[in-house]
Parts: sequence; C-alpha cells; structure tokens
Amino acid sequence: MEFKIETRKLPAKKVIYMPVTLSHEEMRDTGRYFMKLGIHAFTYGIKATGVSFIIFTGETKDSVDLEICFEVEEFPEEGNKLEVDGLDDYVPKMAGEIQQKELEQVEKKYAVGYHKGSRKEMPKVYTEMGAWFKENGLERSGEPLVEVYLNNSHQVPEKELLTELMWPIK
Repeated sequence: MEFKIETRKLPAKKVIYMPVTLSHEEMRDTGRYFMKLGIHAFTYGIKATGVSFIIFTGETKDSVDLEICFEVEEFPEEGNKLEVDGLDDYVPKMAGEIQQKELEQVEKKYAVGYHKGSRKEMPKVYTEMGAWFKENGLERSGEPLVEVYLNNSHQVPEKELLTELMWPIK
C-alpha cells in the first residue's frame, strides 16, 4: 500500500455517532453499529449525507475506543420520531448510546492511504502504516486517526470496498 503526506482541511460537520469500546476482534464487525445509526437516522427523519467514518480515540492492548459516525445535514428535532411497528425488535441491541455533535473545521498534516478490499484486512493495513511511519522517521501526533468509508457493501462487492485512512502526524 502507498501512503503520502498531505495537509488536509477537514470542514466542520454535524454527526450522529456512537462512542464504543471494542475488542480488536469486534473491530472486524463495525457494520452493525453503522446499521444502528442508519436506523436511528431513518426513525428520526434525519437526512444523512452518505459519509460514514470512524474516529479512533484511544487504544489499549485489548481494546479500541471509537466514535462510529454518520455525517448528517441537520440534527433531529425533539420528539420527531417515526413510529414503526416491530422496529425496536429489529434494531441491534448493543452497548453505546447514539449522540450528536458538531465537529469543528480542522487543518492538519496526515499520512493518507487508501485500502481496497475487505475491511477485515484493516489490522494488516495499520501494521503496514506503522512500519511506513518508522521507515520515514515520522511520529504519530497522538490525535485520533480517521477511517472514511468511500462506498459500502450494499453498493459494491467486498473486494471493491474503498477506505481512506488519515493518521495525524506530529
């Protein structure tokens, strides 16, 4: 995989998100959290922009802290919930409450790479990226890294999935 250094200006955006702590094994199945966010957006009439991403906020030997995000045009109005019979039985039961926040505009230097293929291969990609940092004498800034999903498995075969990785540089 090829990586490059870019200064990126990330625009301010509104997101609904779920803060979660997952084991490294559970990281292979973040799709269910995106499904829950999608169902939440549907039931509250929230118009998503189609951009979904994960912000990695921390890591231990056994787990990863994440914010699983959907970008939205507007936040839901209080009490604006569509009632759908049986929907509560369909929504996956899992830890993590759905929240909302505005992300501020950010401009910083990132190591950027693209992965094409199954998202289950992402741990290998991070190992490659870590080695690339060392080879190029770079240090991670300690700020959250970001995975941006440029398509999804409902649109393309798994081998065609495209993920953008942005790892902040010190």
